[in-house]
Parts: sequence; C-alpha cells; structure tokens
Amino acid sequence: MDFVGVELLSFKEIRKHYSSFKKTSFDYEVVEHASSIAMLRYDGGWKDLGTWNTLSEEMDDESIGRVTICEDSVNTNVINELSIPIVVLGVKDLIVVASPDGILVSDKRKSSYLKAYVDCMHERPMYEEGSWGNYKALDYIQYGDGTKSLTKHLTIKAGQNIGYQSHSCRDEVLTIVDGTGDLMIDGNKRSVGRGDVVYIAKGQRHAIKAHDTSDLHCIEVQIGLELVETDMESFEL
Repeated sequence: MDFVGVELLSFKEIRKHYSSFKKTSFDYEVVEHASSIAMLRYDGGWKDLGTWNTLSEEMDDESIGRVTICEDSVNTNVINELSIPIVVLGVKDLIVVASPDGILVSDKRKSSYLKAYVDCMHERPMYEEGSWGNYKALDYIQYGDGTKSLTKHLTIKAGQNIGYQSHSCRDEVLTIVDGTGDLMIDGNKRSVGRGDVVYIAKGQRHAIKAHDTSDLHCIEVQIGLELVETDMESFEL
C-alpha cells in the first residue's frame, strides 16, 4: 500500500494497514506528489538524529539502562533496553545498543552505514509501544509441521484497553501475571486477575482493559501457521 491516496482512508483503516505501507520518505511519497504546498520559516534549533552517533551526542548520560562502563572507556555510549546487564571495558568511540529487536556494536563514525545491513533482515518486530501500553516478544519458534508460536509480555496501562478484535489465523492463550482488569470474549464480560488463564480461539472477538488502580501484565502465547500483526479485524464495542 502506497501513501498516495491515503487521505481516502479512515484513521481506523490506516492504523489497521500501517505495517503494510511502503517504507519510504515522506518527501518522496507525499510532498513530491502534492499540487499545492505552503511553507513557514522555522527559526529554532535543528539537528537530524538520523544516526546513533548524533543521538548519542544529545544524551545527558553516557548510558541508559542496566549498564556499567569502565573508567578506561572513552567516548562510548550504551543504550540497554533489555533486562540483562551490559558491561563495557577498555573501548573507544563506540555506540552499543541492545534491544528486543537486536544488538548493535559500532564505531560511532560508522553508525550511519547501518541501514544497508538491517534492510536485508526481515525479522518480525519484537517490541512495540502504543497508547494502551507496550509488548515485548519473549520467544518465537517454528515447529516441524509449520506451526509457529510467539510469546509476548503485554503491559496494559491502568485504565487503558486493547480494542475489540479477532484473528483469523491464530489462537491465543492469555495468562494474567499481575494486576486486574476486565476481559470480553464474544460479548461476555468477566473480571480477570493474577493466575487467570484464558484460551481465545481464532475468530473469537475479544478485548481486555486494565482497571484504573494499576497496570495489567499478561503473558500472551500466539499459536498458528501465520503470526503477523496484520491478522486483526477490529470491531466496535
């Protein structure tokens, strides 16, 4: 799906198909096709944070997350989004980034060349944030008969919810590990809390909302022959 003509879609449709949009520059796909353009002068500061090196120049600290950098390491920045620790000893001019999607170790001057290497990787996203909260993929396996399983840790913010939806290609097993909330399956509503396990078959409409008192933490296991983010149909409650 190209961005051209996207104005004809509703926001709901755009959100549903967002992952299938062509990965291209806004300038190339939208601005160059516009018949009328207006421009306002911007007098503030500007810095393109398009590389890890330029981003590291704007960091208040040399590291983020569970990181130990030895005193003999020079001009080195580490960003750790994982729960495991990173220790850096005796290095110079490095940027180290660890996330659920992968680990990068690069000379700062070479970090701008990263795109050519990641473009050939077609791995599914392992972390995502939304207005409702976030998920982190914990495990992804394909079995001998072609069936796949994907295990996620979901954090649903207090008072927020994952919308009413169904999937045509996968079943889901949801285990509540902390917090309380309301779960609806095919119009039937029930309260859920720590220790509850729910099986959601493909085609069943379901939604879950965290109570206002605290975040809701769940372990979600998806099982099916095709596990993709686009396998979702949304409905009004």
